[in-house]
Amino acid sequence: MSDDSFNSLYQDIKNQWPVNTQMNSLINTFNNTNNYFTTYQASQLIQLVSTESNRLQLAKLSYRSITDRNNFSQVYYLLNSQSGRNELENYVNNYN
Repeated sequence: MSDDSFNSLYQDIKNQWPVNTQMNSLINTFNNTNNYFTTYQASQLIQLVSTESNRLQLAKLSYRSITDRNNFSQVYYLLNSQSGRNELENYVNNYN
């Protein structure tokens, strides 16, 4: 996604409230097969939510749309728990 398009999307979602509205927008964004993101862009979007379970869910959803998968391990650091990191790593390793 171009920087301009990403910045617009990011600001739009960032300004939404409450958190469940943001979460729904992020889910829709990552599920949209027309959207593709760098690891950095996906990380920025995932960091809009603070709970571990939401971040893990978004990280998994984002993987389909990542253009630089060799950098995706950076997303693991957005998760606080080792179990969350392990679950994401397992998901990535078994992704078709």
